[in-house]
Amino acid sequence: MGAGPVTRQKTDINTGQPKDTVIIEDSRPDDVKQLMIYEEWYFDKKLSVLAVRIIGICPIFISLDVATGRTKKERLFWIRYDDIRDVLAKKEVFSTSNDAQRISFDDLFLQRRFDSYIFAESNVYNDRFISDYTLGKDAMFEAERIKRDIVNFEHDLWEY
Repeated sequence: MGAGPVTRQKTDINTGQPKDTVIIEDSRPDDVKQLMIYEEWYFDKKLSVLAVRIIGICPIFISLDVATGRTKKERLFWIRYDDIRDVLAKKEVFSTSNDAQRISFDDLFLQRRFDSYIFAESNVYNDRFISDYTLGKDAMFEAERIKRDIVNFEHDLWEY
């Protein structure tokens, strides 16, 4: 998370010449601003509902690439949701717009109170990353198409 030695040039106050200085930077957990959630959507035949199960969470570290001047996103690690669920259930989420109802991070994930987009879709070949076959706005349209297919599948299960 950005920790480690970094070489920077500083001007020597005695000679006025630039010299390389190694600075040990601390980690910056505040720069983890996104999470990648691995979930499984399935049809529960006993309850006749389309349900979702969170399998894992990956924090994404966002930093500034000094050479290019662009932001760089780096996936740090995957952790099983069941392993971290006890910790998430004990930590509260604070909303500036609603202080009457406090929920935990576990409630936030299970009630799906977050914005998201679909990154990949599984198949028998395990090759359905959206970024592999489309880019830009087309990738967002493809994610919406996959979401619409899931909603239509659930809707088609019922007969009126």
